[in-house]
Formats: sequence, C-alpha cells, structure tokens
Amino acid sequence: IFRAQRRNGQNALYEALDVARRANERRRIRSLEQEIKELKDIIEEKQSKIVKNVANSWQLEEKHRWLLVARNRLKAWLENAEEELRIERTRRIDLEQRRRVELERAVEEMYVDAEE
Repeated sequence: IFRAQRRNGQNALYEALDVARRANERRRIRSLEQEIKELKDIIEEKQSKIVKNVANSWQLEEKHRWLLVARNRLKAWLENAEEELRIERTRRIDLEQRRRVELERAVEEMYVDAEE
C-alpha cells in the first residue's frame, strides 16, 4: 500500500511537473510567436520604407530626366529664337539699306530733274 501510494504520489508529481513543463513550453512558444510577429512587423515597416525610398528615388530620377528634356527643349527654342532674331535683324538692315539706296537714287533723280 505504501509503495503504491508512493508510486501514485510520484506519478502525480511527475504529472504535475509534466503539466508545469508543458505550460512553460506553451508560454515560451507564445512569447517566441509574439517576438516573431514583432520582427515581421519591423521587417514589413523597413520594406515599406525601402519601397517608398526606391519609389521616391525613381520619381526624382524621372523628374530629373524630365527637367533635362525640358531644359534641352528650352535651349533649342532659345537658339531658334536667337537665329530667327538674327535673320530678322539682317532682313531689316537689308531693307533699310535698300530704302536708303532707293531714297538716295530718288534724291539724285530729283537733283537731276531740278538741274534739267
């Protein structure tokens, strides 16, 4: 009887220890799961920041390319405008010279007519 009680007591003790060990394992597992969840959240946050930075970087590169294209177009437009201005100035100078020559001829003709 004593041995049976002692065996039952030992079995109860082992069962209690086993229950406590399983409870500790469950708590540890839950703790590890919580840590894993927190690490996943941190990783997702970092990935999100990286994606935003890459997107911002891409947008900046795109804006830079657009600005370069716009600058080159403006430069070309300015060069064309300057060339058109030079052509117009030359045309005006030529026109003024022709008018002067015509005016001088007209004045000479007037003198010639006046002398006659």
